[in-house]
Amino acid sequence: MIEPGDEFEIVTDTIAHGGACVGRHEGQVVFVRDAVPGERLRVHIDSMGKGNRFAHAHVIEVLEPSPSRRTHPWPEADALLTPQPVGGADYGHILPDTQTRLKKQVIAEQLTRLGRMDPESDLLRGLVVDALDRTPDGGWRTRVHWAVDDTGRLGMHPYHGADILPVQELPFAVEAINALHLWEGEWRNIQRVDVAAPSSSDPALVVLTAAEGIIPEEIVDDVDVELATCLPAGQEVSAVIVPAPVSGRQRGEKPESQLVRGTSEVHEAVTAPGCEKLMFRVGAGGFWQNHAKAPDWLMNTVAEASGLEPGQTAWDLYGGAGLLAAGLADRVGERGTVWTVEGSPVTADDAAHNFSPEGRARTSGARDTEVVVTRSGVEQALRRWAAGNGGPHHARSRRGGPRADVPQGSPDVVVLDPPRQGAGRRVVEAIAGAEPSRIVYVACDPAALGRDAGFLRDHGWEPTWLRGVDMYPDTHHVETIVVFEKG
Repeated sequence: MIEPGDEFEIVTDTIAHGGACVGRHEGQVVFVRDAVPGERLRVHIDSMGKGNRFAHAHVIEVLEPSPSRRTHPWPEADALLTPQPVGGADYGHILPDTQTRLKKQVIAEQLTRLGRMDPESDLLRGLVVDALDRTPDGGWRTRVHWAVDDTGRLGMHPYHGADILPVQELPFAVEAINALHLWEGEWRNIQRVDVAAPSSSDPALVVLTAAEGIIPEEIVDDVDVELATCLPAGQEVSAVIVPAPVSGRQRGEKPESQLVRGTSEVHEAVTAPGCEKLMFRVGAGGFWQNHAKAPDWLMNTVAEASGLEPGQTAWDLYGGAGLLAAGLADRVGERGTVWTVEGSPVTADDAAHNFSPEGRARTSGARDTEVVVTRSGVEQALRRWAAGNGGPHHARSRRGGPRADVPQGSPDVVVLDPPRQGAGRRVVEAIAGAEPSRIVYVACDPAALGRDAGFLRDHGWEPTWLRGVDMYPDTHHVETIVVFEKG
């Protein structure tokens, strides 16, 4: 029987969802991280799974490497160099072409196992995972965050660990982030530092989360001094301090965010269908895609996959700042309607602004498209739609003023881009009950997609188009787009 602390040789055969490879020792399954399929390794058992039915291990020594193994581009994340590799690059030891091939296998396995699709179907056999280009400086990530240790230094957590390990430059970040040299500061009374480097001419935005019990207003001057210490001469930056998140039901007023310098928002430039340039406001703490090339790819791919025609109605669920809604609005035109639903107050306000007369997220073909932005959880919004009763947090954005209701009638197409946990059974049932002609599911987690695909198939919806995109290179994460139509 395998026990934690055991060490032995093992041969890996397949990749598993979550990034580990699968091997077997004395008939027992072992999930080995930092491995590549087809390697002979010496491993250390870290823990046992439920009921001791499987084990988790990490690599001690590579005895027979795969031809797809490479030198990790980030030493701090290389498990063969350090006993505590930082997170954020768990596929960094694998050649890029092999990374996309493994991600294709994971998508297909989850859609087969959880979605009950035929593994020999034309869709799964023909599945392609596109790789997005990096920026000229070699980076790809426009949003990053550091944890802050007890001394005020920036760092990152190791795999499933609470420690904070010091790091400086992030090799996956775009140059505009590394150019700030924030690791040279001592961020006292701060627990987290986030940076957004926009695609527009705006300076980068630094969002500093205050430590628990610290009022942002009281540390504005300290933060400004540290920024002056870090930033190279002539380097502009915006910065805002936000209060620590409050968990549970606590009384009292939450402290306000405090602007340190610049503004508390950035603007993102996106090339829409027809090569029109659009601009999206994204506030501090608001959601935007991490990969520099992802917004263009997603807007155009989803708009095309929707198959929408002029005058039709589209729903954009978990809509964020309106990226996908802008492409859908271009498809339905001035006689069409787009309903976008977003639960985050910051991001929903961004979406309402982006489609307002002051916003710049409309193509020339969508100047008068009815775009209804609803700030709500998706399940609650769908319940109100089904009941024919609009809620209080609605803002309508057609040239002409506000409106406080949800669209009437059924959608022609539903697009949903849920968070990592997926949409879930009740949301899937509500979408199916709205009787659209097509559903476009954008997924950032293959397992959640597989589960929800199974729910949709239970309601008679079958996948008819499938595409993957590697928006998270050197990690096990992958984005997937699936079109479902009534079988």
